[in-house]
Amino acid sequence: MKNILFVDDDEQFLDGLKVLLHRRRKQWDMYFAGNAHEALDIMSSQEFDIVVADMRMPGMSGADLLAEVQRLQPGAVRIILSGYSELRASFKAAKPAHQFLSKPCRFEDLVGTIERVIRLQRVLSDPGVRQTVSGIGSLPALPEAYIRILDELRKPEPSIQVLGDLVSQDVGISATLLKLVNSSFFGFFQNVTSPRRAVTLLGTETLKGLLLGAHLLAGLDLSQFTPFALERLWDHSLRVASFARRIAEAEGAGRAEQEDCWCAGLLHDTGKLILATECRADYVRVLDATLGGKLLVEAEREVVGSSHAEIGAFLLGLWGVSESVVEAVYDHHSLERSEYSGFHPAVAVHVADRIEHQQIGDADSGLYPPLDLDWLRSQGLAERVEAWIEACRETPGEESS
Repeated sequence: MKNILFVDDDEQFLDGLKVLLHRRRKQWDMYFAGNAHEALDIMSSQEFDIVVADMRMPGMSGADLLAEVQRLQPGAVRIILSGYSELRASFKAAKPAHQFLSKPCRFEDLVGTIERVIRLQRVLSDPGVRQTVSGIGSLPALPEAYIRILDELRKPEPSIQVLGDLVSQDVGISATLLKLVNSSFFGFFQNVTSPRRAVTLLGTETLKGLLLGAHLLAGLDLSQFTPFALERLWDHSLRVASFARRIAEAEGAGRAEQEDCWCAGLLHDTGKLILATECRADYVRVLDATLGGKLLVEAEREVVGSSHAEIGAFLLGLWGVSESVVEAVYDHHSLERSEYSGFHPAVAVHVADRIEHQQIGDADSGLYPPLDLDWLRSQGLAERVEAWIEACRETPGEESS
């Protein structure tokens, strides 16, 4: 049974929800509050899996409430309901909210979002890890990219093209902006997997409000993360993204699937960034465990309880990133657990990841599982591997999407 708290000062809206959700009472234990203070009173004696709050409420706003929820119960999934007229006020919710829904909100959209979030629970079984990851509001950026983006936004006429180029070169900024652009709040009604497209859709004024006003992002202090080679992680992610798209192109995939492959390649190691920044001591133990020859994913599960693939997929799923991208991140080291058959983004990332490690002569290459030739053979794809390697050999530097 999942505990869900709905908070809205509109009595008619809450009464309507109670009626519409009545048949869910056997799966969901639902609570309803008319304002933020009432919600906090209820939370003082009850843990929640999901909190859904209206943005505009008297006294404490929905954004401020979700910030409190993030502090008091970081494991709770936080969803904000907001009208587009409240855009500037909603910038405050960009960090604490996992997902934004536009108001008025269709009942089917609200229920669908809640059900998808609940399905994500299977990805991370360890409640401690789930709480840590759920508490994340945004991912950090490499300092150079972060500074260059802020400098561009401060210009009298920022360039969308330059901003798109900069964003698409950074894992943390790309993931964080995809969280926002894929919410129904902005009304784009399309699934966006291209960071460059995300920048175009959001526009410079919204980006200014988020980055300069709400301080959505922060730059990494790389001196604090010397054991983790985070700059190498960015280079690796960009090359895997490029390789994954070339593999998809070689398979005759359409433009949309190629973009999914590129995005999944860029974000496939998001979980490593989370572990390095949020679970630093544990991740040092993970790296120590690999010195004896243990595979990285095995060491992660042994020390942390989940692998970087599972952790990254969970956060991206919480943020509403495309399901095909989330599945590819989740399965990129474990094709055998994929729900899909034949060629799909997880295959492209799995192969691209391995090719990149081998091409670069990575000293850590032995930390990762080999190509799953048995699974590829079972799907009639094993004979395509040489063609994929050749396609990646021809990749001209780092591409962006």
